[in-house]
Amino acid sequence: MKKVIGRLLSAKVTVKSILLAILVIGLLSAATVYVAMRIPRDLPAALPKIARAFYVTELAYLRSGNGQSIDTDYSGGNVLTADNTNPDDELTWGLYSNSAWLTQLYRDVVPYYAYEKLTLEGRTPNMLAFFPFDNDDSFHILGQYSPWSDSIILNERFRYDPRYDDDRELLGTLIHEGIHAQGGSFLEGTSVEVESNTSAATLEIEAAMCQYGKKLACSAFWYSLHDMARNTLRSYATEFKFEGFYIFLNKLLWRDAAEWSWSDKSLRYWANHPDDLATIIYKYDRLPFETMVLPNLCYVAGLNTGFDFEDSSLGTYRLYMPFDDSQLMLGMYRPLVCWGFRLETSQAIDTDSGVNPSR
Repeated sequence: MKKVIGRLLSAKVTVKSILLAILVIGLLSAATVYVAMRIPRDLPAALPKIARAFYVTELAYLRSGNGQSIDTDYSGGNVLTADNTNPDDELTWGLYSNSAWLTQLYRDVVPYYAYEKLTLEGRTPNMLAFFPFDNDDSFHILGQYSPWSDSIILNERFRYDPRYDDDRELLGTLIHEGIHAQGGSFLEGTSVEVESNTSAATLEIEAAMCQYGKKLACSAFWYSLHDMARNTLRSYATEFKFEGFYIFLNKLLWRDAAEWSWSDKSLRYWANHPDDLATIIYKYDRLPFETMVLPNLCYVAGLNTGFDFEDSSLGTYRLYMPFDDSQLMLGMYRPLVCWGFRLETSQAIDTDSGVNPSR
């Protein structure tokens, strides 16, 4: 009798174990199906791009160093001239400006536009000045070039706001706006095309100045590359719904405690303008990073400048800007950055249209 009862109890335990195992397997299967349904279908294909953006973000951050405080003369709304009356005989070499230091910095930059085959002859605008921006533009626009007045203005906050007091960012902004002033594909076309071309070209000018021995340009190159790759990562975070994880990484790895407050403030502002933010990141960062910078870093390509020139021996030809200095900047890290990178159909290179003609 005892043996029969023992067998029955043992059978009950076995049945319970089997039912429990079935329940656990069922729950795990349901959870797997639920997670699979929640994961966007395009995410697995995007993982290599996300991983590359993360790697470049971290690499560039570690190499960018710390920005230095901006120490420059500034006359506010007064134009600087030698005798304060004649703009053709002035401290700023014929430019209307409120900073001789800023003018000299630009005069150091502009020859590189021709030296790096961005154009055949660099040009200087009529005005170059620090200028106060009104409304919320003051917090989001670093500089502007106006073709109508032929003027470059940089946000006055570079002069007094600790958040903007970074010589790397100022140099990058000055180079960027100066490239717009050259014309070609950096001024003509849709806003997306123009800003993407200009952002990519800015990186190469910074690299060229660094290779020539300008230490500030070396830091500016890595600072710009970090921003471009980090915002590309941010774009993927928005697309695939892991913004919270991106914000955590951003604070943990790339922001110090002093920056958390204004970073959170910026996040709250852009939460009310998500489409505007997505467009800005797309045309200034993700698009140039993936379709212009990476193809030129990983292949011998060239950026289409939009300039056609006549030559007695060559006839009419299009000028392409090589990224040889950016490739040199990456050095031993270039194979890792380019590992697994392949040109996509939309990034095809041809001698008529240049890199990624459709953009």
